Order: sequence, then structure tokens, then C-alpha cells
Amino acid sequence: MNLNIAYLEHFHLKYNPFPVAPDTTDFFISRNIDRIITEIIHGIETRKGFIVMVGEVGLGKTTIGRRIVSMMEESGVETSLVLHTGFQGAELLKEINRDFKTGADSGTPGDQLRILNNFLLDKNAEGKNCAIIIDDAQNLSSESLELVRMISNLESDREKLVQVLLIGQPELLTKLASPGLRQLKSRIMIQQEARPLNRAELKRYISFKLNAAGNDGTTGVSNGGLRTIYRATKGNLRKVNILMDRCLYAGFALDTTKISMRIVKKAVQDLDGRSMKSYRRPISWAVAGVFGIFFVAGLYLSAGGFVLSKVTPRTGAGVVSARLNREVPDQVFSFLRDYGLSSYASDFFEGLTHGSLNAVSKRIFRDTGMCLVELVALPESVRRRFGVLAFPAQDSGKQRFFVFWRPKLLVRQFYYGYQGPEIRKIQQMLAKFRLYHDYMDGIVGKNLMKAIVEFQKQMGLRITGYPDQDTLFLMCNMKETGLYGANDRSAKTAG
Repeated sequence: MNLNIAYLEHFHLKYNPFPVAPDTTDFFISRNIDRIITEIIHGIETRKGFIVMVGEVGLGKTTIGRRIVSMMEESGVETSLVLHTGFQGAELLKEINRDFKTGADSGTPGDQLRILNNFLLDKNAEGKNCAIIIDDAQNLSSESLELVRMISNLESDREKLVQVLLIGQPELLTKLASPGLRQLKSRIMIQQEARPLNRAELKRYISFKLNAAGNDGTTGVSNGGLRTIYRATKGNLRKVNILMDRCLYAGFALDTTKISMRIVKKAVQDLDGRSMKSYRRPISWAVAGVFGIFFVAGLYLSAGGFVLSKVTPRTGAGVVSARLNREVPDQVFSFLRDYGLSSYASDFFEGLTHGSLNAVSKRIFRDTGMCLVELVALPESVRRRFGVLAFPAQDSGKQRFFVFWRPKLLVRQFYYGYQGPEIRKIQQMLAKFRLYHDYMDGIVGKNLMKAIVEFQKQMGLRITGYPDQDTLFLMCNMKETGLYGANDRSAKTAG
């Protein structure tokens, strides 16, 4: 048995909702994060020049930075992202040129700076803005920071040629306050600070991550569990992810899907080096889970007061499957070729036959913007408009239908009381299907949630109450006549 799949199936999830690595796909936007992104994007678009974002370890700075890069690229801004500040001085300049694809792989620092200046002048003449984002900037030497200042000085007659965003820990501000860098500090036009989640945001964050991973209401966290998580993590995003991942393991080991205060305390004890007791599952499950699914030990979390250890999976444990050595069937290859995705055929087929397409579908979306939709039933009106792959599930043998599409609507947040223009669009679509009969106010409320559940029921989708990609795909691509059982009341208009 693939224990990773068993673990996810236990909670009715498609993938682990709480990865430790930066996750820009399921991106939660708190009030603080929303303000940071808004201010920085505005600063770049209005060519403010120098911008700084700081925050303690684990508050999502790298994820925010990548999100900003993605948004800027969508708006046509040329970007250079430096993630490894092991580059110093001339090597840093080369790395910036390399990421801008200027073709400058050699030459003196003077040559490199001249090439960069010419590149920025050319882009400015084309009407394009440019930005350099440097992560972990607290590791830059004073000499490298002075070089960054020189780069930020490059300008045309009227405006800055390049905007610079430095992302780092609070030590960056200490370094910038040194007398030798006072010229650089004086040029900082915008300074933002990443902060932990508050209690209310923590609750929304956990719900958001669980829902994004496919939670259908099976998995939940009690109020006592939430209080204990907040006390242990103080709202630090990385610590929340680590603890929640361990809570899910504890729930799996103890055969429950409800993350109670008891479960959270056991998870904290386990992370603190005190192993959990009273497993209800057979010991073979627990041992296999430790070696096959989770990475525990090695990372010390000082503020939270617990330790993560890392155990290397044993050879032959069956967790990491070998690459398939068989040819991709014609039907699968043709399906992908029609979407221009034939280069992903081997990885896609491997995921298809192992019941785990999450990794390859994320890669395809990141590379191409096309989203994979998986359905157990496909309306004929939709089937005629898209290339469809019908493939039996490995466990049940029942047909599943796969479709790729470029999402017309993205829903980043969805929780009670959240307001946004994308929510109004969902209300309007559900009103056309005669399922939503309330105000078009763009606010998530109980009537909208009920309408989504009803839509999912009528379309044979997994009942989540959340507008996931499968649900949005059908909402956006089928006609109103495809639904049945809806009454004829019209939706109200907000006055």
C-alpha cells in the first residue's frame, strides 16, 4: 500500500496542505500580506527606486517575494530574482545580468555594469519597467549592498531605470543603518515588515489550506486545538505548517480526522522529542508512517520550543516510486499533444497510474498556465468543447475524465465574510444556474456556500462548499440548461 495516499485518503485530501517549502499556488493573503504586496507593487509600478521588506524567519517573506515576481511578470515588468545571496560583488552583478538574460557571462565589473545599463535603457525605450528582487539580503556584504546602490542609481532623464526590492531578516535594517551605507538607507522609499498571523487569521489560514487541498468537511480543527496551535506557534507561518503537518500525522496514527486540543498537544510533544503514545492503529502503521511519509528531526524552532527531526526513508520502503519503464499509451500522449503538453507525457502517465497527479499538474500550471481538471462525470455540452481523457481509477476501476483549461477566474481566498470582485462573479454565475438568490454583494455568506454545495451535488463533484478548480471549470464552461432541479427565483441586486 502507498502510505502517502492512505494518509491523504484518511483526511479526504488531494495533497499535503501544509508544506514547509514556499507554496505560491495555495497563497493565503492576510491583511498584512495584502498591504505589503499592494505597497510594493505600487512602488515598483511608480518607479520609486529602492524598497525593503523585512521579517523574522518563517513569516513567508520568500513566498511573498515570489508572488510579487509573478504579479509583476503578468503586468509586463522585466524581473531579475536573486535567491542565493552567496553571490557577492561582481558575482552578484553577473547573476543579475544572467537572470535578465543580457548574455553577459564574463567581463570586468565595469563591463557588467555597462551591459546592465544598456539593457535597462533598451527596455526603458520600449516602455518597459524593470525590477531586481534580492532575497535573504541580510547576507549581502557592505560592498555588495553598495554595488546594489550603484545599480539603483541608473536612470534616464526623468525616471529610475530599475526598481530594487531587498527582502531580508531584521538584521538587514541594522546593516543598512551603518555609517558606510547611509547613502543607501537614504534612498529607501518604501519599507514593509512581514508579521505573524493573529488568532482570527490563523483560523482562516488553516481552513483555507485544508479547503484548497480538497477538504470536504471531513477534516477540522476544534477551537481548543486552534488555541493550542496559536500558543505554540505565535502565528509564525512556517511553525504553523510544521505543527499542522504533525497534527495530521497524529490524527492519522490515532484514527481521527478531528484535530482537537489533545491531538495538538500530542503533536507538540512529539516535535519536542517526547514520542506519542496510545496509538490505536497497529504499530506497523506507525513505524511505516515514520519512515515513509514524514520528515521529523533536525530543525529547531526556538520560539515555539519544539524540535523537528529528519529520518531518511529506508531503501525499498516503497514511498519513492521508480520511474516507469513503459511507453505512454497513445490515448494519453494524444490527449497531452493536443494541448501542447507532450513533453510532460512520461511524468503525467506515471502520476496517472499511481493516483497522484499533484506534482506534475502544479508544474504544468506553473510553466503554461493550464490547469488540470479531474471529474467523475462530464456534461456533454462541455465534452464537445474540450479535449478529454477518460481513464479508469486504479483503486475502483471507475472512469475519470481529465481536461486542461486556462482558468478564467482565480479564487485565492474563500471564507465566511471575505469580500472580493471574484466572489461577485461566482454569485452571478450561480444566479444564472438559478442556485443563488441573494444579493450580488461580492461577500462570502451562508447562501453562497449553500449554492456552491448544491451546484457540486448536481454536477457529481466532491462536496466541499469551496470553489475549487473542478467546480470553477464547470461553472465557467457549461450552460445554465445543464443543471436541473433549480427553482425559478431571480437573484437580488444589491442596492
